[in-house]
Amino acid sequence: MAGLHLQYAQREAATDAGRLFSGVILGVFGMLLLGAAVAMSHVALVVYLTEATPLRLLGAVLAVGAGDLGLGFLALVSARARLKRPLLKQTRDLVRQTVEQLVGPDEA
Repeated sequence: MAGLHLQYAQREAATDAGRLFSGVILGVFGMLLLGAAVAMSHVALVVYLTEATPLRLLGAVLAVGAGDLGLGFLALVSARARLKRPLLKQTRDLVRQTVEQLVGPDEA
């Protein structure tokens, strides 16, 4: 009986490992394609700025870079604000209360 459970667990682990591996590969491939699309859109924006505005190539590259810098800064400030609160605060409080109830407040 234990052998049957072991075989089932091994088969399930192999299936999950394959699923995880293919998921990681597809995720990396998707990120590469998104990165290429972003890079190409930057090139297209630089070309557009050189043709539609009086900016030369260097000015257009600097303008696109400044836009990226501003957006990146805003994203980092927003991320910092969102991550400032402690993680899992309610769960930690609940665990603390449970431990205090099990062992007593003086021993915890």
